[in-house]
Amino acid sequence: MGLVMLVVLIMQAIASAARYYLFTWAGERIVRNIRIKLMDALMHQEVGFFDGQMTGDLMSRLTADATVLQSALSVNISMMLRNAAAAIGGLALLFYTSEQLTLILLATLPPAALMAARFGTRVRGMSKVVQEAIGSASAVADESLTNIRTVRSFAAEDIEAQRYDGALDIALEKTKLRITAIARFMGGISLLGLSAIAIVLWYGARLVMDQQLTVGTLSAYVLYTLTVAVSVATLGGSHDELLQDASDPYYNLVHNKY
Repeated sequence: MGLVMLVVLIMQAIASAARYYLFTWAGERIVRNIRIKLMDALMHQEVGFFDGQMTGDLMSRLTADATVLQSALSVNISMMLRNAAAAIGGLALLFYTSEQLTLILLATLPPAALMAARFGTRVRGMSKVVQEAIGSASAVADESLTNIRTVRSFAAEDIEAQRYDGALDIALEKTKLRITAIARFMGGISLLGLSAIAIVLWYGARLVMDQQLTVGTLSAYVLYTLTVAVSVATLGGSHDELLQDASDPYYNLVHNKY
């Protein structure tokens, strides 16, 4: 039995290493292609397009935002697939253990799905605003550093530093609004999930008292429920990050061209 467990652990370690390598390497190659397509799309824009854009903002899209996408396309997708498999497997075990308790647990899914759908639309818009504010701050810094000789000529170092500070304050306020919205959403989903678990435990205890369910079966059901809850919670976090990454205002620029 110990030898079988050792073999299983070795296979799990190899699978984890292979998963990390494959998804990370694939993410790097995808981000490289995204950068190439974005650069090509920028090169084919009308000259008037660049009149309303700062060089620092455009560079931020090619560097910082693309790096964020690399994480989303490698680690996040890997985590989502793993937790989706765990959630589906745990749900199958829940039905196998007790159909009655599982149906009660699944009654919370419609309101949770509605909350997630509404929140997804909201967070995409808020993330776009945050990215634009950060890009504007980068553009201010780029403008000041590019024209440093002019700044020094007019002794405007402090003024330019204050401009950058003000732009960062605006970005920080926008980020605070997004963080507050995400915190409220997580609190609401947690309350809904914990309430469902409490109801399931109460009803399961009634079934045990009526001798329709054993204590061991109820204990196993609770463990399966926790497995599914953790997997779904992780999926929700990964989904939020993907929504934030997909809100990049330059996504449409590339998408419309290709």
